[in-house]
Amino acid sequence: SVAEPANPHADAIADVVCYNKFATAIQALIDEGHIQLIETLAERICDLALDHPMVIDIKVRIRKPEAIANAHAAGIAIFRTKLSQGSA
Repeated sequence: SVAEPANPHADAIADVVCYNKFATAIQALIDEGHIQLIETLAERICDLALDHPMVIDIKVRIRKPEAIANAHAAGIAIFRTKLSQGSA
């Protein structure tokens, strides 16, 4: 989930989360080298997203095809939320 922009009718890319920049950041994470666990990759993707000031929470699903014999894929889904600044 993301916070609504101040002017939702402005049609300005600066007022929203840029999915292209986010996808590029995820690719850079992957390009850093082999990440052994898909759980680790999911957590790092969540951290990237939650660093954006407009992102409130995120759900990440990752599938690794043919990771397990006799199964189509192995996978994980995690949900993370940003703690509000005013909470104790």
